[in-house]
This record gives sequence, structure tokens and C-alpha cells, in this order.
Amino acid sequence: MMNPNKGNSSLNTLVGIIDNALSSVSTAMPVTVLQVYENHTLDAMPMVDMLDNQGKAVEHSPIIGIPYARLQGGDYGLIVEPKAGDRGLVVFASRDISDVVQSKGKAKPASLRKHSMSDGMYIASLLYEEPKTFIKITGDTVEIQADNIKVKGNVTIDKDATISGISFLGHTHLYDGGKKTTPPQK
Repeated sequence: MMNPNKGNSSLNTLVGIIDNALSSVSTAMPVTVLQVYENHTLDAMPMVDMLDNQGKAVEHSPIIGIPYARLQGGDYGLIVEPKAGDRGLVVFASRDISDVVQSKGKAKPASLRKHSMSDGMYIASLLYEEPKTFIKITGDTVEIQADNIKVKGNVTIDKDATISGISFLGHTHLYDGGKKTTPPQK
């Protein structure tokens, strides 16, 4: 059997041509976020370097102005904006998406470009430290940890709430005579 990595065979030439063609196809890559913009795009630096013909590392240029994903459906969403220094995953579209990104609607490819790093989308954070502020869903429990929680709109609680160890429905107050009041009424 021929070894495609050695000698001047037609197989070696074909493998070299295919490998060269595949090296220009971008699929997905871990990146570090450099800057985030108000128009829901960001700049990112690839975390995996390229290799030159001698096997030496060559740094990529930053990927500029790519959209980032949020968990959203219709008018409802969980807004967690990436920030500079985050590490995450960028995927690359099979065609030029620049007109789709600009119009936020259906469009034909803006060029013949295919599988390019210019058509990246930041889809998720990864390789991260544990957050200090979070919403965690485990089984039937939702845990929210934050220094401040702001609620706009009405809040409905079907069961009791405990605030600093005191039951909202079961607590009583003392009045001037030193006697306790009855618990809150429904």
C-alpha cells in the first residue's frame, strides 16, 4: 500500500490537492471575544493558530463584526450578552451571509464566498469559569443568584415565600399590647 505522506506518487499529489482545498474550508472554531457592539455583533480572535509549511504557528487575524446568538423565541428571550475575554464557539456558514446579517431577513449570498471565517456566528460560550450571577435550573428547582434582582411587571406566587428565614404567609407581628397578630390572610 502506498503511503500518501511520502514520495512523489499520484496518490500523494491527489491527497495534497484535497488537503489544500479542505484547508480553506472553515466549519467551527473556539475563539476569544475581543469586543462586543450594541448592534449584537462582536469581534473575536481564533484560539487555534494556523501552521505554515514548516509547521510553525501563524496567528489568524481577528474575525470582525460577526453576530452572536441569544436564547430567544419570538418576543421572549434570555439575554446574556457576551463580553470581552469570553471564550466561545464560532460556526461558519456555508455561504456569504453578510446581506442576511445586514437586513435581518432573507437574502441571496452577497458573493461567491463559501465556508469563510468572514461568515462566522458566535453561538455559545465555552471554556469558562463558574459565573457569579446566574439562573440555574435543576429538576423542579430554579435558583437565581445575583446581587440585585429587578422585576418589571406583576409577580404571582402560588405558595409561600421565605424572606430572610421568615415565612411570608406564616409570619406574625407584635402590636402595642405585646401580643402577636394572626398570620396574613388570603
